[in-house]
Amino acid sequence: MERRITGLSEHPRRPDRVRVEIDGRAIGSLALDLAIELGLRVGARLEPRLARVLERAVQRTALLDRALDVLAVRARSERDLRRRLARQKPAREDLAWVLERLRKQGYLDDFAYARQVARQRMLSGSVSRRRLRDELYRRGVAVEVAASAIAEVAEELDLNEEGAALAAAKKKLSTLTSLEPHVRRRRLYSYLARRGYDAQVISSVLRRILSGKGSEELGLP
Repeated sequence: MERRITGLSEHPRRPDRVRVEIDGRAIGSLALDLAIELGLRVGARLEPRLARVLERAVQRTALLDRALDVLAVRARSERDLRRRLARQKPAREDLAWVLERLRKQGYLDDFAYARQVARQRMLSGSVSRRRLRDELYRRGVAVEVAASAIAEVAEELDLNEEGAALAAAKKKLSTLTSLEPHVRRRRLYSYLARRGYDAQVISSVLRRILSGKGSEELGLP
């Protein structure tokens, strides 16, 4: 029995998608540019070759939409997104197609992603550059990409490592005012160390922020 395309309609939630019907049965949605590329039209006969290509296009569009849904929650590195999409066990060619399309459309850009994360963390003063590099690496950003993005953001914000540590320490100090001086110093040291600042930076910051308390009383060298 000859099969035909019996319906092409706009997706109710995604205007850049076309819903396809074959012999009155919906088979899925296509990216609009793919539908145009395939030259789909209502009434067209569905030859075997077109049927295979159409099936693959529907699968790719579904995977693409899944990727866009994931990215809509929050930005991700390419490696992170690849791992999430791989859970659905797509064909390797389909996954590569989706990632390439997202790169071309600007949805996947590890450098831009690293800049976004770095800016958020640096403005909050919550972590050191070393800790930030480690965090970005865990999120799938290559070390050299992370380092470059961090350096660029730091220059834009005119932030140095000690300045960031100082801002973090001042914020934390406001929660420690009721503690004894030596306990306050220990808590601040541990707080900054957990965020990846090295000992030299921490000692310098503690001298600056606690100088009014008396170095000897606070246990500073």
